[in-house]
Amino acid sequence: MDRSYSVDHEKLKTAYHETCHTVMALICGLKIRRVSIKGTDKYRGVMSTEPPERQITNPQEALREIRISLSGFVGEMLVSDKFTISSNHPDLTGAMELVDQLLEYDHEFRKSVEDIAAKTPGTLNFIENHLIRAYIDGKIRWCYKKLESFKPVIKQIAEELHSKEELTGDEVSVFFNSFTPSN
Repeated sequence: MDRSYSVDHEKLKTAYHETCHTVMALICGLKIRRVSIKGTDKYRGVMSTEPPERQITNPQEALREIRISLSGFVGEMLVSDKFTISSNHPDLTGAMELVDQLLEYDHEFRKSVEDIAAKTPGTLNFIENHLIRAYIDGKIRWCYKKLESFKPVIKQIAEELHSKEELTGDEVSVFFNSFTPSN
């Protein structure tokens, strides 16, 4: 196997991953500060919004953060049929923590997840809590459906990000705002 292809493909997967975080954040009404695939000691890529640190003060904001976190996996699905969601991925662990908190403190949320869990056991077997597993599994599917109509602009942004390695929020907004999603 050509090692340069493998490295470049990983870079492209990272670009799609970060792009889907970015597009979901825009769908949720957030302003993008920057998106990068230059990587850090801890992450292969980053997306930041304005303000950089978003406060979670209610269940709706927690649900928004869960959608943004899980949408990165959709990006990897769009560009590769070989992807895995590891139990220690920061996007997954952050989403799982928020779901756990919502299950504990929001009784309506818990009831809705219990209804889902009874119907859909989920496929993320390493997540021990069946309620969290069912919710995460369903939400990744929801994110995929939501982002599906944005595939053309996701492709544009991801390819530009792959090429430049970093985009400003203004650059991303130009692409996003010029696009009209289907459906």
